[in-house]
Amino acid sequence: MAFVIGLSLLAQNLAALASEPGKRKSASSARPPVASWTDDYFPALRKARTENKHALILFTAPERCGACVDLDGLLQEPKVREYLARNFVCIRLHSSSEMGILMRPRFKGGRGVPTLVVVNERGKQLGLMSGFCDGVDEFIRQLSNLNVGKPPGEGTNSWAGKQL
Repeated sequence: MAFVIGLSLLAQNLAALASEPGKRKSASSARPPVASWTDDYFPALRKARTENKHALILFTAPERCGACVDLDGLLQEPKVREYLARNFVCIRLHSSSEMGILMRPRFKGGRGVPTLVVVNERGKQLGLMSGFCDGVDEFIRQLSNLNVGKPPGEGTNSWAGKQL
C-alpha cells in the first residue's frame, strides 16, 4: 500500500513539473553556467562545433607539478568557471595519458605543464599559454586574448615569472 501511495505522489510531482515548464526553465536559467571538463578530445570538438565555441585544452600533471595544482585551484573560482562555460568546451588531458601523449606534439609552443591551448572547432591551434597566472582577472584577460581567432603563433603567450 505504501508503495502505491509513493508512486502516486511521484506521478503527481512529475505531472506538476511538466505542467509548469516556464517556471522550471526560469529557475534553472537564473543559475550561471559552470564549466565542466572532459578527457574525450574528439567528442569535445564535435560539441564545440555544435555549440559554436572554441575548445580549451589543458595539459596537466598535478601529481608532480605545483603550478598544475595552483592552476586547478584557479579553475575552480566561480568567475573563471562561468567564463569558461560561456566561451569554451573544456578538455583536460593528463600529460602522461595516451591521448595527452598523442595530442601534445600537435601544438606549437609552450613548455612543460600546465599548458593551455585554445583550438577552433576543427582542432586548429589559435593560441597557447604555458605556466600559471596569479589572479582570476589576469587569467581571464590572458585567455580572452587567445580566444580571438588569431593564427597559431600570434596568440602564443606565457605568464612572466611563472613559465616552467
